[in-house]
Amino acid sequence: MSTEAAGPDMPRLPDETAAALEILRLFCFSYARPENQTWELAMETAERRFGPLQGWAVARCVLRVLTVLRLSRTTPIDFMSPFCQCCRNNLTTDERRVVQLLGLAKQGRSQGAQAEALILCEGSDPQPLLLETERLAGLLFTRVGPSKRMVFR
Repeated sequence: MSTEAAGPDMPRLPDETAAALEILRLFCFSYARPENQTWELAMETAERRFGPLQGWAVARCVLRVLTVLRLSRTTPIDFMSPFCQCCRNNLTTDERRVVQLLGLAKQGRSQGAQAEALILCEGSDPQPLLLETERLAGLLFTRVGPSKRMVFR
């Protein structure tokens, strides 16, 4: 967990990206301090931000991104505390790269995404991270209309 920001302020992020970042920070906090069990809050946040069905899928995708990232690196992932009002408005270098990677995946810019993923993975194979980030971007940025409910009479 970091107390230093990569920049003076967090850039204005799309709502979906900001929500994914908040969920990512909660999962990171849960790994850093397992006794707090903030993974539960990550799941609740995803459900509140994306709805009961898509929220769980988004949370799972964020966790998969974090898992492949953790497995590919030799150093810890630097993240801001999701509970500090001052810190939450800043990005660490790692968070900035994840946000950038998500934006590149949204835009379909594979060459830029490949470079960001390689840096995030510290030279390890970036393909698992690219795959999971692409899945997450697909969930976050694909608009799905309200589902029709079946009514039984």
